[in-house]
Amino acid sequence: WKIIKIVSVAPLALFFFTWKMLPESPRWLVTKGKTKEAIKILLKIAETNGVRPPADLKVRIEKLAIETKEDSMGYLSLFSRPALATRTVICTIGFTASAFIYYQIVINVSNMAGNTFLNMFLLGLAEGPGNMLGFLLANKIGRRWTHSGLLGLNTIVFGILIGFAQYQRDPATPWVSPVISFLCMVVKMNISATFVVAYIQVVNTTLK
Repeated sequence: WKIIKIVSVAPLALFFFTWKMLPESPRWLVTKGKTKEAIKILLKIAETNGVRPPADLKVRIEKLAIETKEDSMGYLSLFSRPALATRTVICTIGFTASAFIYYQIVINVSNMAGNTFLNMFLLGLAEGPGNMLGFLLANKIGRRWTHSGLLGLNTIVFGILIGFAQYQRDPATPWVSPVISFLCMVVKMNISATFVVAYIQVVNTTLK
């Protein structure tokens, strides 16, 4: 497994040398007073999309830089206001709970009945629909309802899993193992969806 890990991860080192290819966020540059860099990127975006930029783009950006200039306090800025601090704590608790359950399922996959490799494959397969689910629900009903709703649903499903777990290897209840595998897939799918929404939620919280 060590060789597989190295072979699968080593090519990612190439991405370290591609950081210059990724443009910085114009909004971030404007808030930091780096108007020249922001204008350059916006002009490139306009050129790529075949859009003619406004003639007074420079004036607009410089005016916006003055209006939106912010003094960064680093991570402390997340607690600069009571409402922002509350959102930060809630997002942190939700994300931590989701990550804890996610990795517990992955780490304990060998304790599930049946073929370990098949179980791992099925759990991984659930992430694709989960990512799509998070994206679609966030656009349809909003980030807050999606995030809180999926976390609530996971609480219910995880409670059912705990009840079924004690009967997993009982010969009298052979149907329990497939049910547990299915519910684990549901939980992992929902957690993948919450991760998608959580990243958006955190960015939105910091911008506010």
